[in-house]
Amino acid sequence: MYDKLYFGQIVISGAGHDKGQYYVIIEANDEYVYLVDGKSKKLSNPKKKNRKHIQLTNEVCSEIVAKHNEGNLLNKDIIKVLKEYEIGQSQSEGNQHVEEDEDHYEEEEFPKPQKFQTAIEDAVKSLLVEEIEKEK
Repeated sequence: MYDKLYFGQIVISGAGHDKGQYYVIIEANDEYVYLVDGKSKKLSNPKKKNRKHIQLTNEVCSEIVAKHNEGNLLNKDIIKVLKEYEIGQSQSEGNQHVEEDEDHYEEEEFPKPQKFQTAIEDAVKSLLVEEIEKEK
């Protein structure tokens, strides 16, 4: 019924006064997710949001997962990751606009945005899936 959610997954608020805000999942159950942004919603007081009101991304941040597993995840880590992700999204959107107008700028080469997701994050996702399957 629901898409799978993962600790450290980046999501976007799809409803409410915070619509469009990026968050990181730190907990989830059948009905709600608990989200942090490191600023207004900190690890000590996460935002409780209905699962129906979030938009999932395919990004699970291995840095967040690793720091959590080590027991030293801080709000500044969340802020850093979300800032990097938002910058990557902005660059991606900007390059999409450039690609649409490509025939006007054929002689110029535009830099491609760096992908936020790395091979390490793919490995973490696989491990998380395996852990979830084992728990069932």
